[in-house]
Amino acid sequence: MGSLYQGYTQYQTQKTQAKQAEINAQHAAEVGAQRAEAEKVRRETERGDQNESYRRRRAQQEASYARSGVLLDGTPSAYLTEQAETDELSVQRQDQASEQKRIGYLYQGLSQSVDYQNQADAYKYSSNASLISSPFNASSASSRSGSK
Repeated sequence: MGSLYQGYTQYQTQKTQAKQAEINAQHAAEVGAQRAEAEKVRRETERGDQNESYRRRRAQQEASYARSGVLLDGTPSAYLTEQAETDELSVQRQDQASEQKRIGYLYQGLSQSVDYQNQADAYKYSSNASLISSPFNASSASSRSGSK
């Protein structure tokens, strides 16, 4: 009878562990998605700040040229255009880096989620095996004790 109880206890313990692993899987996926969303919001804010900073700098340069009497034709205009293009490339590079971070956060969350789900499946399999094998363990234990 002790083996049946042990088998049932193992079954219950492993079912509980399986449920916890499923909870962990869900949590890992959610955390990855939350981190990715936080990165997206952070980058959008940073992009706005950068664009405003670049716009101000170009406006100051234009004002400086105007105060000094330099016409915005030719070299000064080309310089300002080139600077605007450089600024845009900088923003794009930082957008790409941020997107890579977001993808990494999502991948990490999903990877951990799959690991936990695999762990839950293993616990479920093991719990069923414990429950199924416990009557056989009990009968073999009783036959051993009965043959003495």
